[in-house]
Amino acid sequence: MIKFIIPTLEYVPSYIEALKISEEEGFPDFIGNSKEIEKNPKEFIEKVNLLDSKDCIKVKDYLLPSKLFWLVNVDTKEFIGRVSIRYNVNNPYLEIFGGHIGYMVNKKFRKKGFGFMLLEFGIKIAREISLGEILITCNENNLGSKKIIEKAGGKLINSIYDNSEKINKLRYRIILNESAHNMWQDFLKTTDDLRIKKKDFSYICWSFGTEPDELLSLVLLNRKTACTSLYSKEYLNIINPGTYSIILNSSAKAICIVKTINIQIENKTPENTPIILEEFKLVYSN
Repeated sequence: MIKFIIPTLEYVPSYIEALKISEEEGFPDFIGNSKEIEKNPKEFIEKVNLLDSKDCIKVKDYLLPSKLFWLVNVDTKEFIGRVSIRYNVNNPYLEIFGGHIGYMVNKKFRKKGFGFMLLEFGIKIAREISLGEILITCNENNLGSKKIIEKAGGKLINSIYDNSEKINKLRYRIILNESAHNMWQDFLKTTDDLRIKKKDFSYICWSFGTEPDELLSLVLLNRKTACTSLYSKEYLNIINPGTYSIILNSSAKAICIVKTINIQIENKTPENTPIILEEFKLVYSN
């Protein structure tokens, strides 16, 4: 049986064998090389567990929070491939060359459809973490990845030379919500926020969980300027002060854009369960 899992020690030996081949091809693991992982697999898994939080900087100081999954064969205990989904691309390298999703297929399992399966799963997770569109890149000479990305709906933006890898990178856009994409493009023409003026991927999109249209109407009237949710690290990976959110109605249509002003963690429930209070302001609507 084939399934996606959070990386575990059980599959590390198979992963190391796949990684050794990947390293020979010039594609290392950003956490550590195969020799380091082989020497201390437990430490490797501990580092993996830090990726889905702001503690990821303890692994590498340039990392941003991300979700990492392995595709494995549970019967044979073999590693098939991995996919990493970043919550945002808010650093100079990722917004140009890295993108939101990266994936790798064990050479033993290539040309069997697993690359597309990994990318499709990554896109599914991207939707779940409120991304409205994603950037994905591949080397110009990687014809296999190029076909997979285009099959998944990727539209070529441009090609840029990556001086660190000495190769041209193809940059693709995959739009997950067309109306949100269109609204963001309209907003970029009017905003005076130079921080995001030329950034296509600097927003998330979501709808209110209960009575989305009624609550949305209050936002449009400036009568609702905050919302709460139960505490989760994932939420804090998604939204921070300065985050732009496109709010959708019950039909998943983009209606307005708000900017997060403040985030507070409070204990206001009878069970003392932490909640997150997000304050925002309306910055754009049709």
